[in-house]
Amino acid sequence: MIFWRPFSLLIKKFGLYEIYFINEIRVYCSVKQPSFLVHYNTNKLDMPGLCQIIRRHNPMKIACISDMHLGAEKRCDGFHHEEDVFLHFLDYLEHHYDLIVLNGDIYDTRKSKAFHIPMDQLMLVKERYKQLSERFSQSNYKQIAGNHDYILKDLGCPTHYSVQDEDGMDYIFTHGHQFDKVETGGKFPIAVTWLVGWLERLGWKNADSYLAWAQGITSSFFQKTNIETLRMGAMEMLAKSNVAAVVMGHTHETPVRMDMGDKIYMNSGSCSKKRLQYVHLDTTEKDFHTKNWCQTNRYGIAIDTSYPALQT
Repeated sequence: MIFWRPFSLLIKKFGLYEIYFINEIRVYCSVKQPSFLVHYNTNKLDMPGLCQIIRRHNPMKIACISDMHLGAEKRCDGFHHEEDVFLHFLDYLEHHYDLIVLNGDIYDTRKSKAFHIPMDQLMLVKERYKQLSERFSQSNYKQIAGNHDYILKDLGCPTHYSVQDEDGMDYIFTHGHQFDKVETGGKFPIAVTWLVGWLERLGWKNADSYLAWAQGITSSFFQKTNIETLRMGAMEMLAKSNVAAVVMGHTHETPVRMDMGDKIYMNSGSCSKKRLQYVHLDTTEKDFHTKNWCQTNRYGIAIDTSYPALQT
């Protein structure tokens, strides 16, 4: 049986107070923000390894972006933003928000030259986007593992993340691929993305976008898998009495907010293909909406993008 009462030992380490639990799971309490508490709870919402943040008596504004698909090679890189320009966008988010959640598929580790070497590919992507990867490691960012960067889970990133407001209500962030029937097919989806990477490497630009569009208009099952089943999964999570909102990514759909009774489901869209989309949450003012600063064509590729951090 696991007991969650911490030891009385409290030590200062690397600018954080670190509390050890008897099961070796740790709690970190920030020195700069004593009301900001991070802990792991394997029982909460019946989701193993859920990382939860609790912030008491302080307002909290959260921006959630997802699906950047940073790639190691230019030809099969789904990002399409200039790194320095996107860094300015992050400056804007940091100025307006307390926390920035990176809700999965930050990196694309599937489009490697050799098949299925995610850790090696992750290192290559981080080397190519050194400034971005360093920015993402800051304490005001939280990285969540998606299906294209699931290796992040081995590096300590959670698959679910929760922020609790001062009323005790949870706001859950998860990439959403676990509800996608295609992604439960073992290594098949990994192989498909790997082959798409080679098509792009050989000269078919944006092959993934065109193939996804073609599959979407020819298969109603695919459409339901990528959008409806995520919403059904969100409904299951929202059935918990203490869950106020669920935020997912994965589908690359236009950012959406759906009211499900007195609960909320939101999808953050994507920041790949030069798209600029995210979710805004203010847990104090109870203000939840989407932001979309781009226009896309039918393939989901941005044809016009506004970068608010660069505007006067």
